[in-house]
This record gives sequence, C-alpha cells and structure tokens, in this order.
Amino acid sequence: MKADHYANPNKLIGYDPLEKWACVAQELAAKLKAANGRVKELREDLNHANERIKRLEETLIGAWEIISNVSGGDWTRQKPHWQDYVFKWRDDYFNPIMKELSELKAKEDKP
Repeated sequence: MKADHYANPNKLIGYDPLEKWACVAQELAAKLKAANGRVKELREDLNHANERIKRLEETLIGAWEIISNVSGGDWTRQKPHWQDYVFKWRDDYFNPIMKELSELKAKEDKP
C-alpha cells in the first residue's frame, strides 16, 4: 500500500492535516478562554451596575419620601413656587424613572 500522499496528488509530502487541525484547535481554545474571561468581566461589570442602580433607586425613593412629607404632607402650607417645583420634579423625574425601573423589573421577571 502506497503512502497517502501518493494516492492524493493534491497532498504535499510532509504535510499532516491532523497537525494543522491541532494548531487550529489550540488557537480556538485560546480564543474561547479569552472570550470566557471577557464574559466573566462583563458579568462582574453588570453586577456592579445593577448594585449602583439599586442604590440610586433607594436614594430616589428616599428623596421622594422626604419631599412628600414636608409640612406633614400638607403642601398647601408651602409657598406656591416650592409646590410648582415639587410637582415638576415628581412629574418630570421621579415618576418616569420609577416607571422605567418597574418595566425593567417586569422584563427581568419574565422567563
């Protein structure tokens, strides 16, 4: 039986396709390892970002609790410009952010 390179005229003498694929497999394994490392980094970054969002959400809710209880919750005892500002802050900042956070949580809770 003749050597494989005699049977296949396209095959080069001394060329071992297994060796080539072994090198390709090593390169792919190295890239996979690097990709897995990057995924781990991104997961850690996401966890930190989620923790930060949670702290900011708690701060926002705390601020609203303080504001809403000014004068025992009777804002009519405050000056009109203060009332206007609070209504604007609530409508332009607090409510939209709370709505967005609520929608994000609902998406996360879906399977």
